[in-house]
Amino acid sequence: MTTAFLAAQLAADINVTPGAVLGTIGTGGAALSITTFLAVGISGKGRIEIKDKNVPTVGFTAGYLYSLTTSLWTTPRDVTQAMVTTLQSAPELGGTIGPAAIGLVIIFVIYGIKPRPWLSAALSISLFTVATITGGIWNVPSVLLGALFGQVLGIHP
Repeated sequence: MTTAFLAAQLAADINVTPGAVLGTIGTGGAALSITTFLAVGISGKGRIEIKDKNVPTVGFTAGYLYSLTTSLWTTPRDVTQAMVTTLQSAPELGGTIGPAAIGLVIIFVIYGIKPRPWLSAALSISLFTVATITGGIWNVPSVLLGALFGQVLGIHP
C-alpha cells in the first residue's frame, strides 16, 4: 500500500467535506469564536496571547465575520454606518468628509498611538465596515477573507 492510497482511504473514512475542514461552524459560531479568541488573546493571561501589533488584523477579521451574521453581531456595523453617515453630512466640519478619510483616520489612530489593544480591536472592527462602504481597493482584504473562510471553513454570507 502506498502513502497516497492510505491518505485517500483515511480521508474517505473521516469524511472531510471540502470547505468544512473543522465541521459545521456557521456564521454566528464564527463570530462567537473570533470574539472569544480576541477577548482571551488580548487579556494574555492564558495560553492564547495576541500581540499588540496583531490585534488590528484579528479585529478586522472579526468585523468581516460580524458582517455575515444577523441580530446581536450587526451592532458594530450599524454603529459604524451611523457614524460614517453623520460625519459625511456634517457641514460644520468644513467640507466633504468621504468614507476613505474616515478609514485613514481610524488607521492613523490604531497605528499612531501607544498600543491599547481593546481600542485597536474596536477600531479595527469598525474599519471593516468603513472599508466596505468606501469600496475600491479598500475591499481587497474582505475579498481575501471571504475566499479564505469560504473555501477552507465553509463560512459564506
